[in-house]
Amino acid sequence: MLIMKRFYMAVSLVAVLLVQLCLATTSSNFTNLSALLAFKFEIKSDPNNVLGSNWTETQSFCNWVRVSYSHKRQRVTALSLKSMGHFSLFQREYNKLHGSIPNKIGTLKNLKILDLEANNLNGTIPNSIFKISSLRELELGFNSLSGTLSSSFFLHLPNNNSKLLHLGLEYNKLHGSIPDEIGNLKNLMVLDLEANNLNGTIPSSIFNITSLQVLELGFNSLSGTLPSSFGLPLPNLRELYQNENQLSGRIPSNLSNFMQIFGNFGNKWQSFLQPASSSLQVFVVQSCNIKGPIPKGIGALRNLNYLALSETIPSAIKGMKSLQRLYLDGNQLEQSIPREIYLLANLGEMALQNNNLSRPIPRNLHANMRALKMLQSIYLSWNKISGKIPSILRDFQILIVLNLSWNSLSRAIPEQLGNLIALDSMELSHNNLSREIPKSLVALSHLHYLNLSFNKLFGEIPRQGPFANFTATSFFENEALCGQPIFQVPP
Repeated sequence: MLIMKRFYMAVSLVAVLLVQLCLATTSSNFTNLSALLAFKFEIKSDPNNVLGSNWTETQSFCNWVRVSYSHKRQRVTALSLKSMGHFSLFQREYNKLHGSIPNKIGTLKNLKILDLEANNLNGTIPNSIFKISSLRELELGFNSLSGTLSSSFFLHLPNNNSKLLHLGLEYNKLHGSIPDEIGNLKNLMVLDLEANNLNGTIPSSIFNITSLQVLELGFNSLSGTLPSSFGLPLPNLRELYQNENQLSGRIPSNLSNFMQIFGNFGNKWQSFLQPASSSLQVFVVQSCNIKGPIPKGIGALRNLNYLALSETIPSAIKGMKSLQRLYLDGNQLEQSIPREIYLLANLGEMALQNNNLSRPIPRNLHANMRALKMLQSIYLSWNKISGKIPSILRDFQILIVLNLSWNSLSRAIPEQLGNLIALDSMELSHNNLSREIPKSLVALSHLHYLNLSFNKLFGEIPRQGPFANFTATSFFENEALCGQPIFQVPP
């Protein structure tokens, strides 16, 4: 009898526990459902009717699109409504959700990912989001969110130890300063605040987030200087974008120790980066008003593969054996193309347009140009380069883009250009080129764009090969061209 009594008591206890667990589950599910319905209610425009047709109470939210949940407890773990359609910066408005983010979204206590990127959400960012202790990724970029980055966002983090790894608020309408409390995000790996209306100085607490790998602060109105020790507390930092701000002072020498990408144009630096190691891969310092010379040690950046400068070219550039992209456009380079460029054997893109280059390429440098076997793009437009187009270009077998427009080049177009079998675009307009269009160009089967306008060419325009797809815009304002009616020239 005693055994039976104990058995019934045990069964009763289990039943009570199951009821409590069921009630807790039901309550939690109701909380999750309420939060999702609150979000749906705040969406004023759902062009593709994704939420309207699918987010209904007739079926469990576990079956709703763009909602992920834990199978064990049926809690919402991810809400991904990123751009209701294919995302691009030029995406049409009708592919985007319009509305605001409700404060009730913060009741999704098991949420790990909240991705609402690339919609047209407005209003302020709810404080409650930053109280979700499980949140790993918060991506609200490319919306129209306004307000400030309140210090309260980061002041009372769960257990004083946020698990947030990715915070993306780029391309919104946030204003005010970056609060010092943002440094409480101790595990943050990506911080993207680019293209807002933020001002003030960069808080020193950011430089203490040792886990940080990507820091994007560009296109704001941030001012002040970077600490001389910048980079030392950030051993994992790989990408830094701080272009188009109002930063000044010296560029800390420690930057090249740790970063692979460094975006810097549009600021007012007083000195150039002093290379401290060879780990830097991308370096952009265009339009920075840098005072002082480029250091000779820049040649030590042997792993650099992308370089954009607004200054004169140091001879040490020849030491950058890994350089693949060189952007020196919009400078005051004069006379000849710098000799040092011809030694960059891995160079794939050379942009020297909009300078004051005037001299023809010397014959004694032609042999050195053969070292540039990896060149795919040559941009030399808007200079004053004279003489003839060098036939040495025929050796660039993988060249895709050739732009020599708006110069003073003369004489004939070399027959050897017909050897550039990979060429996709050739722009030779606004020069003084004469004689006939080489028949060899019909062999350029990949050529999709050709502009020979505003020269002194004469003779018949070829009909075969890529010329069958060109129009009159490729041959305007020449001396005496003739050919098919589609080219708007005499027969």
